[in-house]
Amino acid sequence: MAKKKKQKQDRSVKIVRWSILGTVGLIIAAFVIYAVLYTLGVFDSSEKYSTLADREIQTDQIDVVEFFSYECVHCQRLEQRLQQFEANLPENVSFSRIHVAFSGVQRLAKMHVALQLSDALDQNHDRIFEEAAKNNNTFNSLNRISDFLDGHGITKTRFENLYQGDRVRRLVAQNVDRSREARILGTPSLFVANKYVIHPNDPPIMMQTLHQLINDIRAGNLPLPEEEPSNEDLEQTNDEVDQESTTNDDVMDLEQPPAENESSEDTSEEGDSLE
Repeated sequence: MAKKKKQKQDRSVKIVRWSILGTVGLIIAAFVIYAVLYTLGVFDSSEKYSTLADREIQTDQIDVVEFFSYECVHCQRLEQRLQQFEANLPENVSFSRIHVAFSGVQRLAKMHVALQLSDALDQNHDRIFEEAAKNNNTFNSLNRISDFLDGHGITKTRFENLYQGDRVRRLVAQNVDRSREARILGTPSLFVANKYVIHPNDPPIMMQTLHQLINDIRAGNLPLPEEEPSNEDLEQTNDEVDQESTTNDDVMDLEQPPAENESSEDTSEEGDSLE
């Protein structure tokens, strides 16, 4: 009797186990299929960009700003095309990048600003993308980040002093404000002429939309307004940024400054601007 009961229990355990494995398998298969279809452009959105009604459009000088993250796979896919765009900028068009400070990536946002201030970004930009793609936790702590950057246009101590300094904090806060003002809800996003936000999409579609917007602006054929992100979406994004800012500030206060007494930052030499 006890043997039959044990056999029934074993069968029940096997059924549950195979049910769980089957469910996990279906989820993985669905994710893979979605990723393939997304890559092929099947899920192309008809709303390729939004128009910000409260922003004045730039016509003489058109600024293109990419809001991105090093840990964003789609940003990595867009990067080569943006580098080609930057190398062949149309007349009176500028290009720059802002690393978002969304939940989970604020260390990377501070790293990006610190490298900009030290003129070491060009030596490390591609390296960081490549390292982030490996997903090996290189950027999970200040010590790991500074070890990765040491000797590549900046010393470990110099980077840590900048990273932990007030100037980097202020510039990251300014970038957070800029992302809010531009209604950035995801990456990669392109902010064009202080007026238009190209939404995350397949790289060829984003670049096609970018060139079309630039051509229309320069020709005076201004694109028609499209629906802006809802206030509910904006409030949710802002809450995430505020929460992460508080959390990371608390964590950073616990990190010990470098032992070497290098100049921590040039706060008195320049204003808080990267432009």
